Amino acid sequence: ALLAGGSLFFLTVFTAIFLYLAEEGNPVATAYALLAGLAGGVISTALYYVHVSRRMPGDEVAAREFVYKTLLISSSATMAFSHGAHDVSNPSGPLTGVLLTLLNGEVPVGKVEIPYPITVFSALGIATGILTWGYSVVETIGERITPLSVESAFVAQFSASQLVLVVTRLGLPTSTTGAIIGSIAGVGLARGVSYVNLRLVAKIIGFWFLGAAVTALSTFLLSYVIISI
Repeated sequence: ALLAGGSLFFLTVFTAIFLYLAEEGNPVATAYALLAGLAGGVISTALYYVHVSRRMPGDEVAAREFVYKTLLISSSATMAFSHGAHDVSNPSGPLTGVLLTLLNGEVPVGKVEIPYPITVFSALGIATGILTWGYSVVETIGERITPLSVESAFVAQFSASQLVLVVTRLGLPTSTTGAIIGSIAGVGLARGVSYVNLRLVAKIIGFWFLGAAVTALSTFLLSYVIISI
């Protein structure tokens, strides 16, 4: 289980890194990512096992929960990595467009390189939002949709992180919040419909559509006013 947890995180990170290097024209093979991920998982497991094995409870139920807590840490780190890789485009994309327009008078057609300072600035903005107002959304997702155990939380985090990572590599924008909410609702439905707060899920989905409509209308009106002036 510890090997699976370590390999899970390292496979995700190294696969993303090596695919990025391959896209940039560096002579690397995707298989190296798998080997590096497995090697990282084995090394981290060996180092971690020295400390974890001493704390492993003797009771079978307690030991099972302990192992899943370890896996949950790995899946949470993977989810955070996937979330950052995907959602950093939300602020950095428009900022890059504005910067290129100011410098060149237009945004060039085709692939556009995002400057690293803009990426760092966007990441800092996301981190600040998490530390300030993020607690309310965390409470809703983690506690109000369905009761989560250590096992179900791990399954939800793992499923959502892999989905987000795949669509990120494909260059397709999606909702990381929607992915994790769907995963949490899924593990709840596996126990029974009564375990899921369907009213809250429906409310969240409704606000997704409402938010898209409101922002589209507001930006249309604002753009129309600016163009008219």
